[in-house]
Formats: sequence, C-alpha cells, structure tokens
Amino acid sequence: MGFFHRSKTEGLEPKPVAPSPKKCNHKFQDFPWYIEGEESDDVYSRHWYHLIIKEPYVCIYCGERHDKVLWEIKRYGNHKEAIQGLDEINEKFKDRIRHRAEIEDMINDMQLVDPQYLQYYHMLQGTKDPSTSRLYEKEIKPKLKT
Repeated sequence: MGFFHRSKTEGLEPKPVAPSPKKCNHKFQDFPWYIEGEESDDVYSRHWYHLIIKEPYVCIYCGERHDKVLWEIKRYGNHKEAIQGLDEINEKFKDRIRHRAEIEDMINDMQLVDPQYLQYYHMLQGTKDPSTSRLYEKEIKPKLKT
C-alpha cells in the first residue's frame, strides 16, 4: 500500500522568473569637447598641471555615457604657465571646446526632456517655455478650420 506517496513539492507554486533585461543596441550621440584640469605640488615641491580634453558620447536609447580622452597634458610649471597652456588649447580648438556646464546641460536635456511634448504643452497652456537651453527654430501656430 505504500506505492503512492505524495510529492513534497505538491501544492507549491512555481517561483516567477524575472525577465532578463534587454540588451541595448547602442547608438551614441557625440557632444562637444570639454577640458578638465588640476594643479598640484609633488613630493619634491615641484608645481605641475594636468589638462585633459574629453568628448562625451551618450546612447540615445538607454543614456549610457562614455567620456573618451582625446588629449592629455601633464607638465611641470607654475600657475601662470598652466593658464597659458589652457588659453593655447582653448584658442587652438575654439570651435570644438565648450564649457563643461553647457555640455552637462545638453546631456541632461537629451536624457530627461521631450522638447516636442513641451512645445505643444506650452502652446496649449498659453505659457512660455522657461528653459534657456531650448531655442525652437520656428514657433508652431496651429490653424483652425473655418
């Protein structure tokens, strides 16, 4: 009479399996270059400066960001020489280098803002977009059928 035994797992619900996250097929947008820098004294009391030119790339789908180093300069010199080196780089690449705050604003706008939605929202509400970083090429004026 002991042929049939109840299974210990009988009556238990199967555990749900979490779906595996989809792999993003990255498509990156590049942004203008920016400069990072620092000055310091080493253990021998020599003053040095370090300048790095970077270009950010951000995926238009998932927002993943990569900052690529384009050029790195590390030299011994005083503060005046560091400023002179920075001025030379800014002059040489003036059409490509922007202030880092501008770049970060551009990236945040791309990741967080839907400008077309906001444009229509403000049009319907009769308000003006307070953002200073979005300048619309032309204002949309809807025409009503008569």
